[in-house]
Amino acid sequence: MIDNQAREILIVDDETLNIRFLAAILAAGAEQTGEDIQVSTASSGEEALAMAISGKPDLILLDVMMPEMNGYEVCQALKSDPATRDIPVIFATAADKEQEKKHGFDLGAVGYITKPFDPDKVIDIVAGLFGSTAQGVAPEASAAPADFPSDMTGIDIDDGLMRTQGNAKLYRQLLIEFRNSKANAGAEIGAALAAGDDENLRRLAHGLKGVAGNIGAKELNQAAANMELAVKEGRSDDFRPLSAILLRNFVQVQKTLSRLDEASQSAGPGAAGSLQNPEDIHRAVPLLETLRARLEQNDMDAEALVAPIKDLLAGQEYADDMAKLEDCVGKLDFAGALVSLETLTASTKA
Repeated sequence: MIDNQAREILIVDDETLNIRFLAAILAAGAEQTGEDIQVSTASSGEEALAMAISGKPDLILLDVMMPEMNGYEVCQALKSDPATRDIPVIFATAADKEQEKKHGFDLGAVGYITKPFDPDKVIDIVAGLFGSTAQGVAPEASAAPADFPSDMTGIDIDDGLMRTQGNAKLYRQLLIEFRNSKANAGAEIGAALAAGDDENLRRLAHGLKGVAGNIGAKELNQAAANMELAVKEGRSDDFRPLSAILLRNFVQVQKTLSRLDEASQSAGPGAAGSLQNPEDIHRAVPLLETLRARLEQNDMDAEALVAPIKDLLAGQEYADDMAKLEDCVGKLDFAGALVSLETLTASTKA
């Protein structure tokens, strides 16, 4: 049933990129259904349990493959605690085998969505759970020529834009984040293979599979899936040839993403040497207060305020603090963002 109460959704995943893709989909879904959705995040099972007990979210989107405490264990703990057992759980995972899905439902999950995320399916499942219906039209995927280099071998731009609901700026940020956060993935896979560490090899392939699928790196996604399956089935003779294919695709994607820095970037109002308009500072103050409230609530919509604030606080005296704030919000480090925000706010009053 639809009411005016905000729906709190807790996303649990040890991969920040997966959280940001889901958050983008949920934000688009909220526009289509008219729901007021607030998103909070957890990067581990232990953190998720603590947040579920203290915050009582309306829904938990839960990854399966996480270190220390996996999603199945988290779900089991939630359902065995009277304080949390009525919170609906939907698994959001790259573990897509039928027996894995059955196990999730047997533990009490009410839904199961697989990576790479299909936005329409995610929105339909969440809306159905809340009793909502779509009232708007999903955004079309589009990008300006300057957003991406002309040659993006290994990356399906249209597919990635579809998964970020047409948000080219966010998609470009996620591609760069993938490039940087996964810079050592190839070396880690090679080391696990050389050491005969099958469990770590499977974990690395699994993590790469889900994120690669979400950014539109289809060949890399398939190569990682093949590697993971071989390890699961104990086909050790296949490890080296499959890892060679996986690493070849990985290197190609990283090479392609290294060219993102070549894409033309228009000089914005924050260019060095620009003079600060006092009226812009005045207009930025309420945005800073709204951003503070969203950061305190771990609201994923906080990111939408960063660009408007950056445009208004274009003076060189705000550049360092603005860069720190933008970096923290981009990494979902809301605690760090609040620290930078305080410094930035104080600067506007100086």
